[in-house]
Order: sequence, then structure tokens, then C-alpha cells
Amino acid sequence: MRYLGDSLHRRARFTVCGVSLAGHGMDAPSFAEKGWPDWYRSAEQGMLQLAEACSPVFVVGFSMGGLLAMALALRHGRRVHALALLATPLFANRHKARLAGALYGFPGIRDWLCRRWRRAAWEAPALHKDLEPPQMSFAQLKWILRRKGACLTHPTLILQSRQDPSVCWQNAIALHRLIASRRKRRVLLARSRHVLPLDVERDQVADEIAEFFLGC
Repeated sequence: MRYLGDSLHRRARFTVCGVSLAGHGMDAPSFAEKGWPDWYRSAEQGMLQLAEACSPVFVVGFSMGGLLAMALALRHGRRVHALALLATPLFANRHKARLAGALYGFPGIRDWLCRRWRRAAWEAPALHKDLEPPQMSFAQLKWILRRKGACLTHPTLILQSRQDPSVCWQNAIALHRLIASRRKRRVLLARSRHVLPLDVERDQVADEIAEFFLGC
């Protein structure tokens, strides 16, 4: 994320805070001890630290970080002005993502999800017993945001590559239809793989984010 952060500062003079999530960059046992609430608290701490000195605050999330960015916006409301979600995985399976995208497009589905899940607890069931603890926690975070994401009303930029081998591009369609934001933009890149902030279209990614945020 450093290249992207430096690019946003250089292009648009944004003040940037990069967050190291709990358990990341450490040994495997330390990582295994952490779950999505720990990762979320790391992102939240960074956002609150930035908010003390800067306004408005924009949040960029890459991959699982996109889910954390959505959670920050949902839980902190007006503190977050807009979002950029890069290769954000609502679903691991492209068929499920395509089906969900069609379902979210039906009239009334998003409103029903919002009414049902707006005040529901941030909890998810144990989904697969054969998953390692971090994998289980990641799956639970996706489960929660596939429901609570319907309540998201912040301006949102969604960036995804059609060539991503890790997060199928149909997620961008599902995400775009799930969120209730009145201002939202979906960009499908043609040549990058998964790591959008560092891949061959990284400068386009930075330009898209800077332009979207400056227009909010």
C-alpha cells in the first residue's frame, strides 16, 4: 500500500496513514491468534488518529481491507467521508458472486437487508469447521458484510481487475449492487492481477482514487 499512499500524497496532497493490521507481518503463530475484530481495531485506531488532524477522512481498503473499510464507514458514520474498495472479496466463488449480484439487483432486496441487519450484532456463525482460525474469522467478516453492506451510504469507488486470480471480478458487480450509496463508481481493470496497488495499472488506480475523492 506504500506506493499507493505515496502516489495519493504526490498527486493530490493527501495526508496518508498506512495501517499495519494486528498479527500481520509477524510469525505464523502470532497471526493465528488474531481475528477480524483485532484487524478492525488496528484499522480503527489508524482512522481515528488521522481524524484528529485531518478532515475529511477517506478510507482505502485493499482485499480483506476493503471489508474493514466498509465496517469503519458503517460503524463510524460521518467520520468517514468516502471509500475506495480495491479487489474486495464478498465471495470466494464466482458463481455465488454472480448469483448474489443478480439477487441484490431485485427491487426491495437491498432495503430488506438494511432493515434486517442495520441493528443486528456484528456476529456470524461458525461457517466451516475445517477452516483455520484466521480463515474462519475472514469468512465470518465476509458473511457479516454481505448483509450489513446494504446499509452503506457513503460515496464509494469500487476497483477490480478482470484478471484477478484471487478475487473474482463478479464481486465488483455484487458489491456495486449491494451498497446503497447514491454516489458509487465501479471500475474494471483489464491487465492487473490481484495486488492492484502495485500491479501494472497502479498509476491508474491511484489516479482513479484521487479523482474520486477530490470530487466528493
